[in-house]
Amino acid sequence: MERRAAVKNMAFLIGGALSATTIGVFLEGCSGPSKSDGKLFSDDQQLLITEIADIIIPTTSSPGAKAAGVGPFIT
Repeated sequence: MERRAAVKNMAFLIGGALSATTIGVFLEGCSGPSKSDGKLFSDDQQLLITEIADIIIPTTSSPGAKAAGVGPFIT
């Protein structure tokens, strides 16, 4: 077998093996609809985030984080 033909065949085999692996990983990520309720944080965590935001941006002459609804926006 000539060197060019051998290199061509090796490249074909390696490319096929890599693409098969890539397709397998890609298809593994496909799944059905999520069974999550869509909530990222629990109710206690949402309250904590709201309080922390109000500490960072307190109410002064302008509305603070609670009045602006920063907690629900983040969560």
